[in-house]
Amino acid sequence: MKKNKLKIFKIILDIAIFILTIILTNLDITGNLFHEIIGITIGILLIIHIYLNIKYIKAMLKNFKKVNKESKIKFIITMITFILYTLTIILGILISSELFRFNLPNKFTLIIFHVIISRLTVIFMMMHTTCHFASLKSKKRKILLIISTIIIILFSILLMEQLFMSFEWAAFLSTIQR
Repeated sequence: MKKNKLKIFKIILDIAIFILTIILTNLDITGNLFHEIIGITIGILLIIHIYLNIKYIKAMLKNFKKVNKESKIKFIITMITFILYTLTIILGILISSELFRFNLPNKFTLIIFHVIISRLTVIFMMMHTTCHFASLKSKKRKILLIISTIIIILFSILLMEQLFMSFEWAAFLSTIQR
């Protein structure tokens, strides 16, 4: 794949992961089955994303001490985002009620962790996207960074409010209070 086409493909891939992740934040929109299918799809897209960026990942791991502070921060955010996505997907598979049916004890606790980690995943995914804006070399860079930061803060508040108002959270708190 030519370099320019590859770059365009990576951008489309990032946008697809971003949009699918946002869709997953509302189970009422997707329903369980499509929520699980989209979650697995994101997992596949992440594997493709990592494959396409493996040279960058290896270079950063090899030269981490030598790179500048901004690159280190971007890489750390990227790695945290990947870890959170991985945890969210693994927990999603374990609590699946449609595609996979594991009969696990304490499934409810896994559901709570899935919900909490998925909220953190969205926040870090937005931070990861903002890091891409930071690498732009245009006059609009500062405006995009400010707008992105505001959106991240507002969306984070919304996600946490959604969590604390959810039935899962209320049920979880009731099990702790017993």
